[in-house]
Amino acid sequence: QPMVKRALCVGINKYPRPDLELRGCCDNLGHIGKLISVFASWGDSVDHHRAMTQKYPTSGRAWFNLGYAALQDRDFPTAIAAYRKTLDLGYRAGTSSYNMACAYALQGDKNAAFDWLERAKAAKFEVEDHIFSDDDLDSLRDDPRWDKFTEGMERHKKNGFAYSYKYGNKKDS
Repeated sequence: QPMVKRALCVGINKYPRPDLELRGCCDNLGHIGKLISVFASWGDSVDHHRAMTQKYPTSGRAWFNLGYAALQDRDFPTAIAAYRKTLDLGYRAGTSSYNMACAYALQGDKNAAFDWLERAKAAKFEVEDHIFSDDDLDSLRDDPRWDKFTEGMERHKKNGFAYSYKYGNKKDS
């Protein structure tokens, strides 16, 4: 656990400017996620990022990272509130909207999930890069709105695979 806590806290009180502190602290949250899952808990990360939002309440980056950590911890009220604040601050609207869709889908609120997917698409988030491989959205796949939403997302190359989005199959490229 000490290694992970150090990874979470790189840069705390080290940098003279908030943007540099948050960059040193929070840029690699997605990359250190595996470490967090193995050696600590996402709850520790939520606590850390909540403290960052208190220290930097107008930082979209801080709120976004709180939302991400809370979503991983399955703390949906915290994730949704953090992403709403991120959107209020105008930070990463597309990704925040997509993650809101994930939070709602994981709770079984299909109406809100589809609404937020539409918002993510409208904000120019590349939904087709994520939607078919993201198990957070599994609860939406049997809904009739899924086919309508994914219409036209035929094939897309990513990470060495060609995804057949119509059927959700990975095929070697």
